[in-house]
Amino acid sequence: KSKSIFAENETKKMLNRNNLPDQKTFTDLSEQDKLKYLIFLASLAPSSHNTQPWLFKCAEKSIELFADWHRKLAASDTTGRELYISLGAALGNLFMAAESLGLNYTVNLNPAPTSDSGPIAVISFLSLSPSRYDGVRIKAIVARHCNRFNYDNRPIDQKTMQKIISAASEDVLASVIEGEDQKKTARTIVKLATVDAFLDKGFTDELSLWIKPSLKKYNDGMPGYNLGIPWILSFFIPWAIKYLPMGSSQASTTDTMLKASQAYMVLSTKDDNAAAWLKCGINFERMAVEAEMNNIQIAVLAAPIEIGDYFRQLQDLLKISGRPQIFFRLGYCKKNPPFAPRLPLKQIVI
Repeated sequence: KSKSIFAENETKKMLNRNNLPDQKTFTDLSEQDKLKYLIFLASLAPSSHNTQPWLFKCAEKSIELFADWHRKLAASDTTGRELYISLGAALGNLFMAAESLGLNYTVNLNPAPTSDSGPIAVISFLSLSPSRYDGVRIKAIVARHCNRFNYDNRPIDQKTMQKIISAASEDVLASVIEGEDQKKTARTIVKLATVDAFLDKGFTDELSLWIKPSLKKYNDGMPGYNLGIPWILSFFIPWAIKYLPMGSSQASTTDTMLKASQAYMVLSTKDDNAAAWLKCGINFERMAVEAEMNNIQIAVLAAPIEIGDYFRQLQDLLKISGRPQIFFRLGYCKKNPPFAPRLPLKQIVI
């Protein structure tokens, strides 16, 4: 009988980013541990403010995904868009992990459950015996992160950019902004949206709670080390966000980072509802992992999507009719931040 890799004294030894089961080890695990391993990889997905608003339940050869509504951002995510995109990103990781192991699965999406306690998705596996092992993609799932440092503006060749775009399905339109005139207009939109965001007291109060000093003793949120904030300054920033007018300085910092980025990308969908947000998150994570596999860094900027009607200016710029859902920058970067904190499995597995 296989020893559980999720036993309390074994978790740190086996289940971490640097020591993952290979195909043989995975094959020897119990079915419950196989499901928990897939959940672990799913939980490495990005989420707004690193709230990690997901819960999982293991059943016989299946995983159920639930929204943790207590982790919804009340001020900056009034519609639940960011929560659903975050859940979609977790599903994207789960799907890629299963595919990397050659596991056949079916998916039942239920973006609008009849109650808050209903599952958003049920992933059922025909078998949990792996038929292959794509270690490159699994390592990319583990390594993917949001890199908020300045990029070095090296050009991204069209073949690589096309690989990233092709990782998305037809449910999502990926529009690239890389011409200088378009990039300049996009930067203006982002700057104005950022200033407006920091004028919103509800937004800044909420953000100040999720940006944390660099103590490395957290399970969620955004510590200063993850944002590239110097250690001493990280103890001051949450207070400054809450009490000082930081819109202009933050807009200037963001503009500098955008200028150093080779390209920006906007993901849009025909519909603007929970189902579309969920699918957008799935596709975004597939693209983010593909970018990681090609050494491309990305960083999401929420303001032009969530604040006011700035998304309409992006529509005009790109000449698209769909609703922009995600805006992010791409590029190469020699600096990598430490990984963002993660909730332990015992807190996210029901």
